[in-house]
Amino acid sequence: MPRCIYILRIYQSFTFHLVWFQGNILVWDYGSLDGRLVDWKKYSYRGVIDTGIWILFICIAFKMPSVIYKTVRKLSIAFILIQLISISFILITMPEIPSFKKYSFDENTKFAFSAKKNVIILIIDAFQTDVFQEIIGEDERYKNIFKGFTYFRNSVSGFRNTLLSVPLILTGQYYDNSIPMQEFMKKAFCSSSIPKFLKDNGFKVDLFPRSYNFIYSNEKIASNMVKKRKLSKDSTKKATYDLYNISMFRYMPHFVKNHVYNGVHNGVTRLKGTDDPNNNFIKKMINSSSADIEKYAFKFYHLDGLHPPFHLNERIEYESLPQNRVGYKRQAKGMLRLAELFLDKLDKLGISDDSMIFIIGDHGLGDVIGINIPENLRAKDIRPIHLGSAIERALPLILIKPFNSKGELRISDAPVCLSDIPKTIASELDLKNDFSGDSMFKVKESDIRERRSLLCNSKDNYSRNDFLPSMKEYVVSGFSWLNESWRLTGRRFSPPTQKWLGPAYFKMLKTDMDINE
Repeated sequence: MPRCIYILRIYQSFTFHLVWFQGNILVWDYGSLDGRLVDWKKYSYRGVIDTGIWILFICIAFKMPSVIYKTVRKLSIAFILIQLISISFILITMPEIPSFKKYSFDENTKFAFSAKKNVIILIIDAFQTDVFQEIIGEDERYKNIFKGFTYFRNSVSGFRNTLLSVPLILTGQYYDNSIPMQEFMKKAFCSSSIPKFLKDNGFKVDLFPRSYNFIYSNEKIASNMVKKRKLSKDSTKKATYDLYNISMFRYMPHFVKNHVYNGVHNGVTRLKGTDDPNNNFIKKMINSSSADIEKYAFKFYHLDGLHPPFHLNERIEYESLPQNRVGYKRQAKGMLRLAELFLDKLDKLGISDDSMIFIIGDHGLGDVIGINIPENLRAKDIRPIHLGSAIERALPLILIKPFNSKGELRISDAPVCLSDIPKTIASELDLKNDFSGDSMFKVKESDIRERRSLLCNSKDNYSRNDFLPSMKEYVVSGFSWLNESWRLTGRRFSPPTQKWLGPAYFKMLKTDMDINE
């Protein structure tokens, strides 16, 4: 064999080992890959280290091919043994498959509404309330979109993340680490949740969550829930592409990573243009909606909304926007345009008056965009909160249109919380219920309420065994934008165990779960 080919084969084999070393040993922390831009200059020293190691070992491979050949053979055997041991450990420690892995949500009736009565929840993820106030303060046109709605701007989210906010929205119950997360989800959704409550009262209940793990999966909860989820050809292709994208980022040296990373969110590369999930949602809504369901209907839609990266402008068109409040605000206007198209379609179907509609955020995004007090509120001496991004993230948008509501957009400063949504729905339907909280329309602006908000450290990435990181409790007893309204109670809700699952559990969840949500 010619020496050049011999050396080339050694080089190829050795490069493979270098890639393994990069992805398993030389692993750098770049923070949450949730679509935000990485400050590559800040981490330039990592590029120097990676480059130095790669050049050093490649030079060694060329200088001492015979030594490397013997070493590579031994290393290959060692790597195979490491993988076998690792896989064996994963199989032994693999937890029970969670409910959301056993079910799928049938989308055949996604945009089929009731001809009689509808309750619709549309979550625009991460829509922060002060941004909506700023937008309608600058342009009256946006107010006109929401005729018949009430804007509850004095709002609080019980949590700063989607993983906990969605169960709170649908059940009104707070997770407090007293039992494993999956056990809580099963208990809360199967015993006292709006989906089950309405299904038991004759509604067709269709749920379309952004990620399956945000909802407990069971046929008793939703009408469109089916067992043994099978991915479509397109879904399989996209999931495979996403997996390769994430793997490329992990196993490439620093100076290549910035060419690989393209706004990864939920482990998914956000695609440009018409492939954007927000854009696809409204196009399908306009083209395939109907009002032919004879039963009453409950629809739950959860959009990607306003998580970084910001790339949808006011016209819901792809545009690379600044990754700050300016870009966020422009995309927020795009999402309001999407809401306008959604509402217009309901009106054309002739079911707008017979529908109760919630357009809400599940939390804010204060650590990225801050909080701003518009001029029309400064006269009330409302100062922005400054207790940190965790609290700024707890200020969600809440817009509600009751049945047969008309007239201009109403603005209410009644103290409300996302946990009030189940009670609000049941009360407006005049159905007997035992949900916690209060109907938002019965809360007066003068009422003094203590609203809870539990905050946990997202840096832990929720990687404890069935429990979440320790959470500290705040109560909000005034206008939620005021710093003095927030008070630490001193109570902490810590997991009863510090046992860690390791990587196996989260590799299993990755395609369905945003652990930084």
